[in-house]
Amino acid sequence: EATKKDTEDSTYTFDGWDKEIADVTEAVTYTAKFTSKKTTAIAATVHSNFKFGFANNELTVEQPGASMVRVQVFDLTGHLVESFNEQVVGSKTFSLAHLNQGSYMVRVVSKSQIRSARITVR
Repeated sequence: EATKKDTEDSTYTFDGWDKEIADVTEAVTYTAKFTSKKTTAIAATVHSNFKFGFANNELTVEQPGASMVRVQVFDLTGHLVESFNEQVVGSKTFSLAHLNQGSYMVRVVSKSQIRSARITVR
């Protein structure tokens, strides 16, 4: 069992043991190895159950029905870096890992609802 638990900022994945497990003929201690992964998450909610969040370079959009959603990504000087329209039914995840590392503003538009947030692509 990991001595550290997942938090909002980090997750831990079991990587194996510090030495090869063999037949035990005397007292031995095996130590588990874990990899930690830092996460950056934002979550935003507006009326009508429209939500979006960003974590691990993935943008997730949730809404109660089917609707066309526009996603726009801007650099911090205001230049449009990427824009796409997608039909979202319930929930859909979009990878933004292909963008250069750095900070961006993302705007998500669904029907008459608009929400923006600053994100960091790692």
